Amino acid sequence: MIWLLRLYYQDEVDAVIINSHSTASLSAVLAGILVMATPTAWPGEIVMSLEEPTAGSTYSGVANIRGWVVGSKGISRVELYVDGRYEGNIPVGGKRSDVGGAYPNYPNAGSSGFSMAFNYSGEAAGGHSIRVRAIDAEGAVNEKNIGFQVARFDNPYVSNPSQVNLSDATVSTDGKKIFFYGLSVAGVTYDATLDWRTPIQGYAFSQIIQTGSKQTYLLVVETAGNGKGEVSGGGDYADGESVRLTATPSAGSTFVGWNPYPCAASFTMPATSLTCTATFTQEVIYYMVTASAGSGGMISPSSQVVSSGASASFTVRPDSGYRITEVSGCGGSLSGTTYTTGLITESCTVSARFERETYTVTLNTAGDGVGQVSGGGSYTAGSTVTLTATPSIASTFEGWSPSPCAENFVMPAQNLTCTATFGFRIRNNCFFPGSGC
Repeated sequence: MIWLLRLYYQDEVDAVIINSHSTASLSAVLAGILVMATPTAWPGEIVMSLEEPTAGSTYSGVANIRGWVVGSKGISRVELYVDGRYEGNIPVGGKRSDVGGAYPNYPNAGSSGFSMAFNYSGEAAGGHSIRVRAIDAEGAVNEKNIGFQVARFDNPYVSNPSQVNLSDATVSTDGKKIFFYGLSVAGVTYDATLDWRTPIQGYAFSQIIQTGSKQTYLLVVETAGNGKGEVSGGGDYADGESVRLTATPSAGSTFVGWNPYPCAASFTMPATSLTCTATFTQEVIYYMVTASAGSGGMISPSSQVVSSGASASFTVRPDSGYRITEVSGCGGSLSGTTYTTGLITESCTVSARFERETYTVTLNTAGDGVGQVSGGGSYTAGSTVTLTATPSIASTFEGWSPSPCAENFVMPAQNLTCTATFGFRIRNNCFFPGSGC
């Protein structure tokens, strides 16, 4: 008689044909079955189970991606791909005593669980695929691929519970499922179905259908302040929808912030129209304005730090016996002894020049005589003045007046009028020279 034994292990089927007349053969096979009950870790072998999500199931919100994996060379990492897009590595190391008992010859089998939370509502509603890829320490690979469905609300994450409204909704059940009709979430109306899901030991959305139009509110963005910049992010938003605003300052300006509340770079739209204002201020840039003075006077202060667009003032004072010849630089002007610059847009220098003060010597003649005088003109204080007085024939020079006028004198710090006095010369009671005397 011939025996046909089918041995099942890990979904693998081995057929063994045994001659019924061979008791030794049957005993040997039965002994082999006992050996096969404890799996042998073959080089490069990776065994993996993806327990959630389950194929064809519908997911919504945040749920797990989990399973277990063992490898004969140890597991290096477990990668996650959604619709072919790499999402990151799934942490490995969760306690799995059941796997450890089934695979005692595999390294770390008792801590072979992998799991991570995943926001299914971050994906578009409809069908998707997940690929979990396990790589061992020597680069061997095993992977699992499953398809699943996503049911979600228009807003992928409802952070404010007040945005969920059941006051106008109706609820019914068929004994297994829970049905919502007219459920309002973030201002949008839906019909939704809850199904019992064994892996999470609770109810989860299996169907979400939008039935009402979305109510939107206008968001206006504008600018304020003495600076300049560009803003964006305005438009129509639903209650609870995420808003992102941008404010980019122009060169020379600084962005201060958004107002009023809740306006910010990122915020949730309230159930009302809103105007958000970005304030920009002009950056304060400082420049150095320096001052220099030639001999004969001074200018103060010697330097000033001036903000862009402002002006600076300097005091210019000549020394005694000197006067201001010129003050220039930084686009300014002189009024009395005060020099005021123009609006400062770069570092610059104010320069002052001086020269000695000059005074005028004016010459006059007086008396009955006649003569010629010279030496008048402009002189600086302290310089020597030389005057000449030449009487004509029949005249005599009698002297200079007033003091300090003289043939030679030191010029004072003032204007002078010097007068030379001439008189007639008389001989033997007649004018000289003259015929008949």
